[in-house]
Amino acid sequence: MALMRISILLSAFAALLLAAPASAQSYRGEAVAIDGRTILISAMGHGDTTVRILGIDAPALDAADGDGWFARAAMDDIIAGGGGTLTCQQYGADQGFALVHCMLDGGKQRDVGLAMVASGWAVPLRAWLRANAGRIIGDMAASYDRAERAARRARKGRWARMPGR
Repeated sequence: MALMRISILLSAFAALLLAAPASAQSYRGEAVAIDGRTILISAMGHGDTTVRILGIDAPALDAADGDGWFARAAMDDIIAGGGGTLTCQQYGADQGFALVHCMLDGGKQRDVGLAMVASGWAVPLRAWLRANAGRIIGDMAASYDRAERAARRARKGRWARMPGR
């Protein structure tokens, strides 16, 4: 099921992002996690918008091992640690959600997707990142790969229960 979801996501990412509009929408506001890759942004005076973080996958809330709830908590912690306000740029859509790259606004800017991968509660969508991210946000694939390797070595998040290195 997860492999099929990743395959569908990769296909959607490639199709939508190859032709991302130059005037893609921006979102800025207070955020709360829905799950480990989806957030609700409350833009002051402009209503709420549900968005999905591009380039990552995280356990679903209904995962049998309960990891989806840990991933959601990690996303909430990352958002709260950055002051709760995000600035996001849309690069397409995924299953009805805006597909976005988000930065935390609190003090120093921080990539939300990268922080999730570094926490060990999300993994990079490698094929999509290698195919598309260079045109969007520099060398995202390499930095997401480094963050995942570091999380594995430190046995963070889901990697804490995995055998070996």
